Amino acid sequence: MNPARLLTLTGTLTHITLDGDADRDDYNNPVSTETTATVKCWIEQASASENTVDTQFQAEDYRIFLPAGTVVSGADRLAVAGQTY
Repeated sequence: MNPARLLTLTGTLTHITLDGDADRDDYNNPVSTETTATVKCWIEQASASENTVDTQFQAEDYRIFLPAGTVVSGADRLAVAGQTY
């Protein structure tokens, strides 16, 4: 069985890289470089919780599945059907 066939959504992956030798902004921080690519993916909600005692708090966790070998980091973004993850 090929698990890639289960990746039925199409998303736009924005990969952000910071280069120490890159141009600097007004605050002397390196300016990031963004590259985008279209990827097949699958997203599922892993958990959700809501606390309404003395506060209005909601939290959700998602699992994102991408093809093997896709390079991602914590700064990257995935846009699917108008939602950004």
